[in-house]
Amino acid sequence: MTPTGEQGGGALAVLPILLAIGLSAMLGWQRFLDASVALMHDEQRYLEAFHRAESALSWAMTIPWRGEDGECRRPEGEAFRACLCAPRPTVGWVLHAQSGALDDARVLGEINLYRRVALDRMKVAPGGTDMERRNCMLTPLANGWLDFYPG
Repeated sequence: MTPTGEQGGGALAVLPILLAIGLSAMLGWQRFLDASVALMHDEQRYLEAFHRAESALSWAMTIPWRGEDGECRRPEGEAFRACLCAPRPTVGWVLHAQSGALDDARVLGEINLYRRVALDRMKVAPGGTDMERRNCMLTPLANGWLDFYPG
């Protein structure tokens, strides 16, 4: 012990300051990680919705359609749907695919994709029903991707 008193009080005073700085740095890092997790979760939900809309487009190309404006189809047990539209005579036919919503309580934005298509009438034997005569298959047009609904 020195004649003037105890020493080391300065080091003890610096310790709470260092602990406060470390705690604030850890809290900042935690906020950053929370924001990153939320961003990744939103990105995952967007990709799921986008892939459902792409699935709707792919599925719609494989099924027969009646060839009517505003005709919509949805496969059994799926959230997505596809609609055949003729917005304007100059545009022709547009296939509109919607991602739909998940079955759980989460609220998702709906993704809409648009593709210009041509209707190919199916060959039906004479004597077929009226419904069989109106069946069409869709053929995607080259450079037919649309960023928005042209109607």
